[in-house]
Amino acid sequence: MSNDARREHAIVNALDSRNFPTAVFTLTEPMPLDTETLESGSTLKVDVVGDLTVKGTTNQVTFSLQATIAEAGIGLIIGSTEIVWQDFGVTPPRAPIVVSVEDRGIVEFQLIVRTS
Repeated sequence: MSNDARREHAIVNALDSRNFPTAVFTLTEPMPLDTETLESGSTLKVDVVGDLTVKGTTNQVTFSLQATIAEAGIGLIIGSTEIVWQDFGVTPPRAPIVVSVEDRGIVEFQLIVRTS
């Protein structure tokens, strides 16, 4: 996402978001968890491996995750990984107000989870 409509249009076109509105990450290896450290207020850092699909192209990536456990089984998980645009068939977006665009980008997500 961008805070400028011209940049946003370039991003939507580069990712072909009309035809591929979502990216999908699927774990391909078990996520290492030490349940002893999952206490309220604790933070767990772990790397997870899986398949990331962007614009219809799938590659294996590693996301660095940070999970924070809060009261009542509610937690926040944030993750990020760096990708090379062309590995996913994406030509780096261009916009008139941007001098240059890197050949890499960062994929980030946030999840708020609640256990019953």
